[in-house]
Amino acid sequence: MPTGLRDQFARRIEQARGRSTPDHRRSAWALPEWHTAARSWINATLIDQGWGPSTSITQIRQWAISSVMRIESAGGIAWFKAVFPPFHYEPKMTAFLHQEFGDWVAPVIGTNDREGWLLLAHAGDELLSKKPSPRSACDCSTCGDATPLSRSHR
Repeated sequence: MPTGLRDQFARRIEQARGRSTPDHRRSAWALPEWHTAARSWINATLIDQGWGPSTSITQIRQWAISSVMRIESAGGIAWFKAVFPPFHYEPKMTAFLHQEFGDWVAPVIGTNDREGWLLLAHAGDELLSKKPSPRSACDCSTCGDATPLSRSHR
């Protein structure tokens, strides 16, 4: 094994054994203990919101800037998303957008702003293009033909 690769491999082993600190540039979900903490938060949030504990948690996608899991529980299907620190505003922004635009954004079950975690209810399989525009709910003259997000002027 080449020396550089051997050194990198040795560092990863030491990190996995808890003997060294991981590189701060790595995603938190690259560490085994992150999954335990995320699953605990998911279950606590589901129970707190009346969904019951998860019966299944499946990793759907994981890459450098986010991690997505599909959750099944007695309350239905939910989606968990964790984002990299520069995007930690996303959970709070998603909750705001759901509050402003109702069924155009999936209902938020819970957020953890410090961790950048978002738990959403499954929004169904209907395409947004089939729904009426949220502009139709705004009766002011400012919106006109602007995009739905322009309602934030109020």
